[in-house]
Amino acid sequence: KKVCLQGPLQKGMARLNIETLVIDAPDDFHHHLRDGPVLASTTAAATGQFKRAIIMPNLTPPVTTTALALAYRDRILAAMPSHVSDFTPLMTLYLTDKTTGEEIRAAKASGCVYAVKLYPAGATTNSAFGVTDVGNVTEPLEAMQEVGLPLLVHGEVVAAEVDIFDREACFVESVFKPLVKRFPNLKFVMEHVTTKQGVEFVLGAGPNVAATITPQHLLYNRNGLLVGGIRFPNLKFVMEHVTTKQGVEFVLGAGPNVAATITPQHLLYNRNGLLVGGIKPHLYCLPILKAEEHRQALLAAVASGNPKFFLGTDSAPHAIGAKESSCGCAGVFSAHAAIALYAEAFESAGALSKLSAFASHHGADFYGLSRNNSS
Repeated sequence: KKVCLQGPLQKGMARLNIETLVIDAPDDFHHHLRDGPVLASTTAAATGQFKRAIIMPNLTPPVTTTALALAYRDRILAAMPSHVSDFTPLMTLYLTDKTTGEEIRAAKASGCVYAVKLYPAGATTNSAFGVTDVGNVTEPLEAMQEVGLPLLVHGEVVAAEVDIFDREACFVESVFKPLVKRFPNLKFVMEHVTTKQGVEFVLGAGPNVAATITPQHLLYNRNGLLVGGIRFPNLKFVMEHVTTKQGVEFVLGAGPNVAATITPQHLLYNRNGLLVGGIKPHLYCLPILKAEEHRQALLAAVASGNPKFFLGTDSAPHAIGAKESSCGCAGVFSAHAAIALYAEAFESAGALSKLSAFASHHGADFYGLSRNNSS
């Protein structure tokens, strides 16, 4: 079917004012309907947009068998709006270390299960029962290759030492490439691909490897989630809440008129602390928590005892509702325990003896204030 565009089109403009766009009826090949009371609402939303959808199996408990998939399908069909009769839920199974080849063959024979989803255990929502090692699922993968059921892959490693923003790229190299090589006739879908490395892997693989892409990853980068040379050589500058290795290096390399404050949260946490296992809104602040190499640079700076670095909590309280919301406010409330938090950070760096100067002397000296004479 032709795509039909109506309305004024401005060629070359970033945004086109399109009044009508006609396309073939679309399908969604990665969709979470959930279950229970919300199912009527999620099904109504899906049927209003799509003719078919691959339904994700990460319920609680997960959809690990054909019987569970068929029962879930029945609940979806029962929840559909009364005026909808042409929506098809394409069911999937949740792959576990215990999934058998027999279960895979039963799924294929059902005519209602169209794929199997691999969640690395602990990688995302309701993934606790996922695969702990791809070596544990050779039997079901061989059966899938035999009967023609695709494997849908959540492509992230979960090792604590891997930065959360590097999880997909690491998965491609350490897991996905070897897996595709082992099963050359199995169809793979790299779900919600998000990185350059993921795209390059899919492009370079054979015709049995494809990928889905979400609208949010096409429209936004991580700034969309998290953002909201000196001309005056004799002016004193304070680089507030410095957070990066580059910031530390700049302050260290600048003259005595440049100093920096450091918050307790940037000494104690990296961005994994904010994002791994679910977003922790009470650790969301601006500047955002950074990678571990930056946290280590901050710890080294304070542990050195350099007077150019001093205490600045940036303590920023918000009402609970303003933090725990779909668009939470930035700011960490630390005032109630600030010194204890800094002490924890300094102790972790083996520099507890440097805390007093950092907290009580360096800032006062930079501002030209007398030091406090109480303890």
